[in-house]
Amino acid sequence: MRNFAEKQRATLQDLEVETLPGVILGHKHIPVSSIGCYVPGGRYPMVASAHMSIVTARVAGVKRIVACAPPHRGGPNGAIVAAMHFGGADEIYVLGGVQAVAAMALGCDAIAPVDMIVGPGNAYVAEAKRQLFGRVGIDLLAGPTETLIIADDSVDAEICATDLLGQAEHGPTSPAVLLTNSEKLARATMAEIERLLKILPTAEAASRAWADMGEVIVCDDVAQMLGEADRIASEHVQVMTRDPDYFLRNMQNYGALFLGPRTNVAYGDKVIGTNHTLPTRRAARYTGGLWVGKFLKTCTYQKVLTDQASAEVGEVCSRLCVLEGFFGHAEQANRACPPIWRQERALRDRGGVSYAGPGASILSPRRQARARNGCWAGHRLSRCLRVGRGGGARYPRRTHAIGDRGGRGGNRARGQAAEALLLDVTDLAAMQRAMAVAAPFGILLNNAGTNRPKPLVDVTINDFDAIMALNVRAAYFVAQAVARRLIETEQPGSIINLSSQMGHVGAANRSVYCASKHAMEGFTKAMAIELAPHNIRVNSLGPTFLDTPLTRPFFQDRAFRDEVVSKIKLGRLGTVDDLMGAVLFLASDASALMTGSALVVDGVGRPIESTDREFGRRANAAIAGATEKDSRKRQDAVAPCDGCPLAL
Repeated sequence: MRNFAEKQRATLQDLEVETLPGVILGHKHIPVSSIGCYVPGGRYPMVASAHMSIVTARVAGVKRIVACAPPHRGGPNGAIVAAMHFGGADEIYVLGGVQAVAAMALGCDAIAPVDMIVGPGNAYVAEAKRQLFGRVGIDLLAGPTETLIIADDSVDAEICATDLLGQAEHGPTSPAVLLTNSEKLARATMAEIERLLKILPTAEAASRAWADMGEVIVCDDVAQMLGEADRIASEHVQVMTRDPDYFLRNMQNYGALFLGPRTNVAYGDKVIGTNHTLPTRRAARYTGGLWVGKFLKTCTYQKVLTDQASAEVGEVCSRLCVLEGFFGHAEQANRACPPIWRQERALRDRGGVSYAGPGASILSPRRQARARNGCWAGHRLSRCLRVGRGGGARYPRRTHAIGDRGGRGGNRARGQAAEALLLDVTDLAAMQRAMAVAAPFGILLNNAGTNRPKPLVDVTINDFDAIMALNVRAAYFVAQAVARRLIETEQPGSIINLSSQMGHVGAANRSVYCASKHAMEGFTKAMAIELAPHNIRVNSLGPTFLDTPLTRPFFQDRAFRDEVVSKIKLGRLGTVDDLMGAVLFLASDASALMTGSALVVDGVGRPIESTDREFGRRANAAIAGATEKDSRKRQDAVAPCDGCPLAL
């Protein structure tokens, strides 16, 4: 028993692996601290049960082993006590039945409670374990002993009969089943059973079990025998056929297999080294029996070693949490995700507006203001940010990104508070539910958007629907949800729809995108009229290309950069600072009399003409080049989103 348990333990190795660069996952096999082993001894003193539980637990590394067995014929059974002692029990008590199980699990004056109860027993012991499961662990709920013999005409009927009755003697409720493809063997075995019952010393118990629980099943062939055996899912399965290994290779549901006529269940029950505490009542469909692994807790751990790894895991985690509606979980993912784009650190250190992570975060310049920001284009992840600022200052000197833990701490030091609400804005029902229970957002930067640049004749229905679903449908209903909460609570607000100059001047290869931004300009003006009586202002903000860590790879193509810059009046690419100045203006009281306006940032001097094929070629080449360099992070090739300069 000890030898086999040690070999089993050696197969269980701790694991540590780097599944992604900078992500370490692992598991450890930790022994249960203390167990209680019950050894039956009412009808028969089950000496072997002490070996099965105590020896196995000691090999697993359990520190404290308590053993209990009932008195036998008025006192301790010497053989059981010896087996407990040599097996490695730390405490031995002469105590049986439900009382023993309860004392070990719950504790009493003499016995400190244990963490797990193991060992077979009668129906009362099994019920006690069932009721205690949860408060303590258990090995399994064992019912009456079961045996299944699978045999063909290569085996003698007397052997089959002997092995069936050998298990039937456990008690009158023990099933004993013969499964064969030989009717001759079936009838001969039944005749042998009747003969043996006349001479077997335990015939009283065995005969009742055979009469009430015995069964003989005759199958057409070996394949049918296999199917029946898996259906029965017996505790003990003894295979005596011409090819017993066929069942070893193919059978799925069993407690223990005994292969060949030289092997029998009594060996496994008593001495061969495998464990005899096995699943009954078809539990073999989902579990095995007691073994060294039952006394081990396989506990996992994980550690993230780099900011980059944390950002990559956090990004996916955040989106999944939002999909499931677990917004607190999503904020955990964001909080634990340091900014990937360290190029912005200098901006933050200088007090400028920072962009970090999949969405920009804007701190309100007015007390009890609310901020709401946009998404990573094409991925439909939006982040809502609610901020309250104490004190009398109306305009902050700086703002910080929600992804910047240092910045957030600075906000708290100035009496501000911030929280995030993550949403997939294309899931309108989830978005509306979240908005309905959230405190009103006084500032909405409606920045969710995407683009699929293609020539007019190549645009598909799927392209059209994807762009319109995010740029128009989602943007409209997000604004509606924010406005609705402001009206319900009679609060003023500022809604800033991040549009694009493409909605004003047009561009080649962007017909649907331009249409979506033109639609945004239209509903901005209509919303401004409807919401003005509620003191809610609605304006649009239209930039073109901005230089950000996410757009920067596209501008590494010098020709593409020069072509873009040539179309901007001021002759340079805009920055996040440039955009945020306009955002803060529209969010603050400085624009208190502005509503229904379209504010442009970098002033594109002329449209990108539809005949400008070279510009389109360069744009697509730049996109393809940047995407190839970053293919591990990005699943789709996405063009620079002109209307989403905060994010690509």
